[in-house]
Amino acid sequence: MIFSKKAQVTIFIILAILAVAIVVIFFVVRGVISPGAGGGIETNPQRFIELCAEEEMRNSINLALSQGGFLESENYILYNDTKVSYLCKNNGLFEPCINQHPMLLNEISQELNDNIKPIVNGCFIELKESFKDLGYEVVLGEDKGTEIMLSPGNVFLSINRSVSVSKNEESTSFESMKIPYKTSLYELASVAVDIVKSEANLCYFEYLGYMILYPQYIIKIKVYSDSSKVYSIKDANTKEEMSIAIRGCALG
Repeated sequence: MIFSKKAQVTIFIILAILAVAIVVIFFVVRGVISPGAGGGIETNPQRFIELCAEEEMRNSINLALSQGGFLESENYILYNDTKVSYLCKNNGLFEPCINQHPMLLNEISQELNDNIKPIVNGCFIELKESFKDLGYEVVLGEDKGTEIMLSPGNVFLSINRSVSVSKNEESTSFESMKIPYKTSLYELASVAVDIVKSEANLCYFEYLGYMILYPQYIIKIKVYSDSSKVYSIKDANTKEEMSIAIRGCALG
């Protein structure tokens, strides 16, 4: 009987430790707990929002790269079990493909923004609740929206919403913020635009010559029986890779 009681106490202690560990992991994933020394609650509101949005932003960028720049696509081909969007397509015979996304970079920006906006809104709600639990007074300004901008080497997430947090004589605030995410999405999408222009005009893209001119890119092509092509564009420096689909000048 004594052994049984000791065993039960040990089990309860183990379960309690596991429960605490699960809670800690949850908040780390959601960006509430700082990865810095001590693992305490992140009390810098700007950093809190950055950590909260980071995982979703990274996942969205990676998904966009794998699917021809889009998070959702109704016009795609399956390539390695991934829905790769047709950026240029013509179902007819012999004719060059037609550019399906002439404003590709703008469309990618808009799609990323539409996806991250509700996440950011949730981060502000989470910030308010978490900081109030720590005894801070939190004032959130009007939500004036978010904006995604693609640029060489980065994707910038601009958040237009003010925040003020205070506790005793300690006070921190900001009117807006711009979060950079290092990625070669801009560069890879620009190469995709070059491929589409060439395919639409010539039914062909000289990818070997392109790699000689721009050795930082590794381009591969897979041709399907219906004349569809999937171009894989890899940045040799960042190792990021973008896939796009083309179909034109089909023989049948």
